[in-house]
Formats: sequence, C-alpha cells, structure tokens
Amino acid sequence: MKLIHVLFKDLAKRYGSHIAVEDNYCGYTATYKQLYNDIMLAAAGIQSLGLEKGMHVAQFSENCSRWLVLDQAIFNCGAVNAVRGSLAPIDELKYIYEQSDSVALITDSIKVIDGLNDLLNEKSAKFVIYLGNQTIQNTYNFPVYNFDNLLELGKNETFSEIEIKNDDIATLIYSSGTTGKPKGVMLTHENIASQLPAAKHALDLKETKTLTAVLPIWHAYERTCEYYIFSIGSRLCYTNIKNFKKDLQVYKPHYLIAVPRIYEAIYDAVITEVRKKSTTAQKIINFFIKSSTKRNFSKRILEGTCIMNQSPTLGEKVKHRVISSTLAPIDHVAKNLIYSKFKQALGGRYIKGISGGGALARHIDDFFLSVGIEVLVGYGLTETSPILSVRPSENNKAYSVGPAFLNTEFLVVNQETLQPVPVGQKGVVLARGPQVMKGYYKDPENTKKVKLSNGFLNTGDIGWMTNDGYLVLTGRSKDIIVLSNGENIEPEAIEQSCMTSPFVKQVVIAGQDKNALSALIVPNMEAIKELANKKNLGADNPLKCNELKNEILKELRERVQNRKTFRSHERLANFDFVEEEFTPENGLMTMTAKIKKNEVYERYREKIEAMYK
Repeated sequence: MKLIHVLFKDLAKRYGSHIAVEDNYCGYTATYKQLYNDIMLAAAGIQSLGLEKGMHVAQFSENCSRWLVLDQAIFNCGAVNAVRGSLAPIDELKYIYEQSDSVALITDSIKVIDGLNDLLNEKSAKFVIYLGNQTIQNTYNFPVYNFDNLLELGKNETFSEIEIKNDDIATLIYSSGTTGKPKGVMLTHENIASQLPAAKHALDLKETKTLTAVLPIWHAYERTCEYYIFSIGSRLCYTNIKNFKKDLQVYKPHYLIAVPRIYEAIYDAVITEVRKKSTTAQKIINFFIKSSTKRNFSKRILEGTCIMNQSPTLGEKVKHRVISSTLAPIDHVAKNLIYSKFKQALGGRYIKGISGGGALARHIDDFFLSVGIEVLVGYGLTETSPILSVRPSENNKAYSVGPAFLNTEFLVVNQETLQPVPVGQKGVVLARGPQVMKGYYKDPENTKKVKLSNGFLNTGDIGWMTNDGYLVLTGRSKDIIVLSNGENIEPEAIEQSCMTSPFVKQVVIAGQDKNALSALIVPNMEAIKELANKKNLGADNPLKCNELKNEILKELRERVQNRKTFRSHERLANFDFVEEEFTPENGLMTMTAKIKKNEVYERYREKIEAMYK
C-alpha cells in the first residue's frame, strides 16, 4: 500500500503538467509537478528549522490550499500535525497545542499567533508559519515565516529523506468538545492510505474537475476526499459556503464533494426558484416532481433497492409495475424539460456528488434520486479516517449509507451485551478495518471505551443491516449531535445553559442531521404566566403565543451564547414546548432521572420536524 507522502511524488511524474489545485481565494494554483515541488521545498524549510521525525506541529487553519502543502511537508518530515480550525476559541487552541506536545505552529490567522504568543514563548516554539495573505510584522520572539518565505528558505536547503512506517502516526485530529476537553484522534499513515484503494473500488471516479473544500480542510472527510481526488489526477477546485453558488458556474465541476447541508441548500434553491414562478407553472412543476418521486419509489420496490420493503409480495410488485409504467412518460418529459435545468444550476457538467459528515434527510434523498441528480451517501467517523461505507452507483439504495468499504466489517450488536443482533434488527454499530484509529492521544481510558479487544470500534451509532449488507442508520447511542454541515456538538452544556432560565423545567436539544439546533422544552408555567402578565401577552394560552415565545427564545439564545466556549453553530434556531414532563412513568426518563433522548426524539418527531419548516 502506497503511503500518501509517496503518492504525491508519483503523481508529479504521472500528471506533471495537469492542474492539481485551483484556489482563487488563497491565490494558489499549481500543477501536480509544482505542487510536489512546493511540498518538498516546504519540507526542506521546516526541516532546516529543526523539525524532526516524531515531533508534533499544531496546524490551525480554515480552508486554504496552502494548508495542503504544509500538511504534506509535515508528512514527508515524518512529523505529526495536530489540526483544528483557526476560528476555534483561543483557549481551546491553547489546550490542543499543549496537549498535543506541539513544538511549532502553522496557521492562517495573525489573531491566533497573537493569542498563543505567550504559550509559544513559554514552550520555545521552533517556528511559526503564517499561511494568510496579510503582511505580518515579525516582532515575535520566535521565527515567523509566511508561505513564500518558507519556500524561499527551502530552495537553499537539502531535504533529508525520512523513513516512514505504516504504523507511524500521521496526524492528530481534535474533536470539538463543549463539556469535556477535545480528544486527539491518532491516525496512522496506514489508516489514511487504506482509504484510497477502498474509495477507488467504491466510487471509481474519473480524472475531471471536482469542487470541494466546503468542509474545514482539516476535517477527516475533507482531507481523505482530497487525497483521493488527487490520486486519480483530478483537478481540485476550492470554494467556500459564501461563494459556493457562484463557483458552481465558475468551475462547472463534474463531481461535488460536500456535506448534507450543501445538498439541502441546492434543494432549497430549486424550491425557491419554483416558488417564483406563476401559480400555474408551480402546479405543473410540483406535479412533475411528485410524479417522478412516486415512480422512483415504485422502481425501487421493483428493483429490490427499497429498504422500507425488501421482500414485496407478488401483488405489490404488480401494483408498482403499473404505477411505474403509467408514470414513465411523465417522468421522461420532466427530465427533458425541467430537471435538465436543475443540472444547469450545478454548472451544467455535473456527473455525481458525494455526501458525508452526517445523514442526508430522506426528502432530500428522494428529490435527487427522482430528478436524476446522482448523490452517493457515505458514512464514517474521525476515528475511522473517516470513511466506513458509501452507496455505489449501481445500487444507490436510498436512506442507507451503503455496504462496508473494502476490507471493512460492520457488526450490529445489542447495546448492553454487545452480542450480534439478527439482520434487520436495530443495535449499536461496530466497525473493524485498516482505517480504525490507533487511539486517542495520551488518553488510554477513553480509547478502551471505544476500541474493543476484538479489534472492532464502537461507533456509538444505532442502525440495522439490510439483507444484502447495506447499513441503515437510525440515531446515536452517545450524546452527540451531528449537524448537516458536519459539526459535532455535545448538547449537555447547551442544555445546562437553557436550564438556568426560569422558564425551563426540562430541556432536550435536537438537531441531528439538521442545519441548526432546536430545543424541546418542558415549561415552568409559573414563570411563563408571570412573563405573560408582565408583557400583557397570551393571557388565554401563553404557550401558543408567538410573541411570548419570541421573548423566551431571545432569552435562551443569550444564555447559550454567554457561555465562554460558545461557537456560532451552537446557536438555538428554534424551540417548542412539550407540556408533558419527561418521567419514568411515561418512559422518557430512567429510574436514575436520566432523560431517554432517543425516546424523546421518537415521540416528538413531528414536533421536531415542524421546527425546521
């Protein structure tokens, strides 16, 4: 198996003059030959500054193609990068720098350099590399180089080749923690490299243009996908959330690698455009979409790709064959007259998209399948480098996350006994394969909690297997919410902030696979009635008064945002009242007074969905 740092050397020989990176926001565009040359110049530069094999470097940056150059330079030096975004709270970055035993810093932010200044001095940092475009004043007590300075330094140095073994740690990826400290996931060179042949086997993309870097560049999903795109000689075009829509037309990508939130945004944009049409046009377009969705469902029944009905009866098959045949002409007309325009909104050359970092909402999945826009949904964790599975084109089974990756195993077990459960029955998902992490850095206790003696990793996700080995996820056993943009949030601290409000008796934060957080709140009626009287609002039924609810939402947001560790994606988008308390008697609380969140989510599914409409 070829390790990543060796891969770029081979790619330079194979695709030398082909454009590898196109980044108009960082001002860096490079061929494969130039990219590899810059990687080695950077490697020679940081090696001359004292970086040796096994040393750790903090790499704190938002999306920037120069990040990739330093990432691979560090790999070539046999060093380890401890990664996080530069917009994370300074206290968190300080913790990561110290906990990771970093000896130097790479960042795109002068603010981060200033915020870590005292720590960098205290720890005698070997160097700081600044990746941004601003002019930086070198008034620090440690060496500071910008990107161009570093490459110039490398031109005058000779790089010493380092032997790198499969089991050597390549990177530490730190989770975002709101209650406890973030954990550093140790991924080895083998962990990461194992993803490339597996991705090629599952996806088999061709050399074309790919639009990515919507996720943070240090994110495991983003990194692995970038490595894979490079491995097939494709051109990687960088964008960001702000310019995503425009860049679809600028780059006209063949492939799109993104999180569910991006596909939700594409869907929302289509629906918004439809609503701008005349009433008659709206009715016609909606008729076509509903007809195509209905036909697509019937086709899935007939093809055996519907997870909702894996063994249809003869009568059901006959029924759905009639539906599919009847709607086929309508679907054909819609694809030619309407859905082709949807693809134009994606740049006009779209072939397929990859969605990961969270589950794709079912109505979004249905929409893209029905209008002929192929989206392959995958699944993984930072702890698994991250990809564990993906839906293949030839059997793109809706609502699933596909079969296990090459050389990867899934096992669904009882949450208490960890014994395997029958096919089709829900349980905790375990995974085993070459991509499973070495462990959490300097944290054997938490490592033992998730890495079992038989080599399986406890993912903490709840799911079940189809008859043909596809995994279907239904929730999470551990108390973490993953938003549709890929952000991981531990809700306990947010719930505790809400509980300080006089209007809240109990609270459960929701938002799994959604674009923002919401809350289910059991109200403290005395305090709410007092507020209603004070504001002269909702005298008859204060829980139904929107003006009163807006007052309470404002107060809850302030409490959440006043937390020292608050991050923007933890903002409450909405809330609704639940008038029945969570108790052991109604099955929503354990005998030890712990709220059964999965049961709450299930019972109030419609109320949660309504908060996002």
